[in-house]
Amino acid sequence: MNNSIFRKYDIRGIVGKDFSVEDSFDIAMGIVTHILTKTPDLQTIAVAMDGRVHSKAIKDNVLKACISLGVDAIDLGLIPTPALSHHLFTTQTTTGIMVTASHNPKEYNGFKIFHGRQAFWDKEIKKIAEITETKKFKEPSSTPGQVVIQDAVSPYIAWFHKKFIHLVGKDIKCAIDCCGGAAATIVPLLTKVMDWKNVILINEVVDGTFSAHEADPTREKNAKQLAKTVKENNLDFGIGFDGDADRMAPITNTGQLVLGDQMVALFGISILKNHPGSTVVYDIKSSGVIETMIKAAGGNAIMSETGSCAIRDRMQREGASFGGEVSCHFFFRDRFFGYDDGIYAALRLMELLIIENKSLAELVAAMPPTVSTNEIKLPYKKRQTAEKIIASIQSFFSKKPECSVVTIDGARIQTPIGWGLIRASNTEPHLSLRFESNSIEHLKQLQESFMEALANYYPTTTLEKHFP
Repeated sequence: MNNSIFRKYDIRGIVGKDFSVEDSFDIAMGIVTHILTKTPDLQTIAVAMDGRVHSKAIKDNVLKACISLGVDAIDLGLIPTPALSHHLFTTQTTTGIMVTASHNPKEYNGFKIFHGRQAFWDKEIKKIAEITETKKFKEPSSTPGQVVIQDAVSPYIAWFHKKFIHLVGKDIKCAIDCCGGAAATIVPLLTKVMDWKNVILINEVVDGTFSAHEADPTREKNAKQLAKTVKENNLDFGIGFDGDADRMAPITNTGQLVLGDQMVALFGISILKNHPGSTVVYDIKSSGVIETMIKAAGGNAIMSETGSCAIRDRMQREGASFGGEVSCHFFFRDRFFGYDDGIYAALRLMELLIIENKSLAELVAAMPPTVSTNEIKLPYKKRQTAEKIIASIQSFFSKKPECSVVTIDGARIQTPIGWGLIRASNTEPHLSLRFESNSIEHLKQLQESFMEALANYYPTTTLEKHFP
């Protein structure tokens, strides 16, 4: 078992390389042991899975671990991660384990863990790693638990129908790409219940191999099929979901992919109209436009480190009504529970477009113009190397009087012509960089300054290959 599967926000790796299906039983024993250490009298854990080919075998091992340690397991079957979260927030069961690797390619799988309706992350994951590696599991119970199968789909869809009754029967002209992921267990049924006659679905059957394309709709190559469907059918917009449907990425009627930070600004302003002065949390990778627009609308914008758990934690501490990331995780506490649900976000987008009586393209075009790069990924071999590189970047720019350095997550360098960010990804072995400026020329200058700072660690040919 590769220790790297125990990441900051979840447990995830390549099945057959980083961990085996057989290993998943030990991992599950580590998870349940840690949960029972925190809550010894816990009686029930809800368990669910995405549609990957190895998810069922891994889920069965989770069920086996639960009952072995005397805990009843509620088997919710194949559903999106937010459907599991919805179950935890609307029933008496508040602990859950999701078998998923989210947006990662088909070879990956893993676990997302929720306890007391909050996600386990950072120190909790480290503790599970320690228990798993040393195999210091709780002794099997003399009274094993039981597995109970429950339906989480029907209550989830019924909740949407009730809360968005005003969208039932609306003439919504859009295409929705389930990407062959877990969204396919919900969206086709929801479309029928909501009586959306002009919604076109693609990849709406669960496909554990993601044969059409990877289930990461934030990448342009994966949005091509959706863009083609929107344009060929003269639709108003499109929506794509990732593998476990906790993210939603929209596109305009022209096929333009709308970035997550653009949606954070649009959602945030819409909430401020009903909740003046409220707080919006955004991640360090996001555009400076968010702060500009939120403050102009009378709100409070707070920058956070990247990561869904970090955003949720900061939102709770700040009493924020909304939060989001450039990666298209959106967290609504306004009229919702505060966790990231791509399907809920899609409904809020539909609602927003109807209220504003404008197209998504028009709303995006009205935002302050900037020039930015997509996420740039530079691979590294060891985590220590990544930390050393980031420290070097901080030192390089801190010596320049015109620069300020934000260090809540990596290093975000603020300059008079824009900003550049470098941080270590928490889900993959690469450095993540992004740049934003007021012109293409200034954007080029920002990137060149970072290339200069990185010259001791990467060949010029490598940097030129990665930097647009």
